[in-house]
Amino acid sequence: MDGSNKIIESYNNFIESITNSLNDFNHEQIGAIVHLSGSILIIHCLMSIILVLFGDKIIKYFGIEERYPKLALLFKLRRQILNINLIINFIIIILVLIVIIYLNFLILFS
Repeated sequence: MDGSNKIIESYNNFIESITNSLNDFNHEQIGAIVHLSGSILIIHCLMSIILVLFGDKIIKYFGIEERYPKLALLFKLRRQILNINLIINFIIIILVLIVIIYLNFLILFS
């Protein structure tokens, strides 16, 4: 139990140091951090979309669905889940871009 308390304490210290660092930043620096974080999130979503589409192309190219008809139901389920994943990724990208544009306007006109 003592080891988990040390982990929790070190995590709390880490969060506290991050919070103290953020309190010292001005509005432009916080905006830059949000902009960078949003850009990284957009890159992550785009990579996820690319991998989903590439995986689907590989399945079609090698005819895996036809070779293994017993797994056809699994591939259909996979395709439905990935379609939902694509929609969620597109929504995340759009929302992050809206937030970044809004913050850029706030910084530009303040």
